[in-house]
Amino acid sequence: MGHRISGNTVHVPGYRTDIMNEVDLIEDVAIAYGFNNFELRLPEVSTVGKIFPEPACHEILIGLGFDEVITWTLSNPKLAGKASVSAQHAVEIENPLTEDFTIFRTSVLPNLLTVLAESKNEPLPIRIYETGSVAAPHLEERLTLASMHPKASFSEIKGFVSSLAESSSKKAEFVAEEYEGFISGRCAAVYFDGKRVGLMGEISPSTLSNFGLEQPVCAAELKL
Repeated sequence: MGHRISGNTVHVPGYRTDIMNEVDLIEDVAIAYGFNNFELRLPEVSTVGKIFPEPACHEILIGLGFDEVITWTLSNPKLAGKASVSAQHAVEIENPLTEDFTIFRTSVLPNLLTVLAESKNEPLPIRIYETGSVAAPHLEERLTLASMHPKASFSEIKGFVSSLAESSSKKAEFVAEEYEGFISGRCAAVYFDGKRVGLMGEISPSTLSNFGLEQPVCAAELKL
């Protein structure tokens, strides 16, 4: 199964994207033991189901027309370079299984651009997002969103980020800055309540070309 145990904590390997919570770990154990080996009997206690807590951004983004994706947390410098993302301080994998999984990703943006590239023949617009871990080099959670269609623009992604801020009762501010991989003059740093949380803008033509994309893309990557 590939898990590592440390006390009461189970460390899930990066390639096990099917493990999302403790229920998936229980299923892993049940599969290893064999479902047919369980004795059939009714539970001796009554239980009441409840909603599994999720960040509020999920409902907001779904309402804005986004679809959630889940991609690999392991990556490689070549993929990061295609999106002009630095892998200089990336955490390296000691014994990588393939050349595709040699580092822990430092940004989610290259993954979303890859998903858009694999979906470019689907009807437009395509709007996707992911909440996931990065290590640059310290582990943190990020929310990354991207929109692809002929009229994707800085104003569009600014509107989406503003909606996220408003939904969490925070004041959004945007300060013009330049980032590799984005169009000059069409990207900015994002601040929530005066604290810098990420960046956003229109993806540059050269970056789009690296991923074989022909439609404009706007994107944002924010700390959760």
